[in-house]
Amino acid sequence: MDKLRKELEDSLRARLREAEEERNRLTLLNCQKEEEYLDRYQKKEEELMAFWGRKQKELEERYEKRPGGTEDGE
Repeated sequence: MDKLRKELEDSLRARLREAEEERNRLTLLNCQKEEEYLDRYQKKEEELMAFWGRKQKELEERYEKRPGGTEDGE
């Protein structure tokens, strides 16, 4: 009986260890994917900010070139 109990305990410990290793592996994989997504979307955000900066500058230049030039009537 003790032998059977020990075998079952050992088997359970081995399965728990495997489950913990799998959980750790999946957690690491998840963290890596999150970092990839963060890098990708940070780059996209920077590109969009640069794009909107250029567009705003273009609009300001067009506004200043129009007849009348500025809001104060110069």
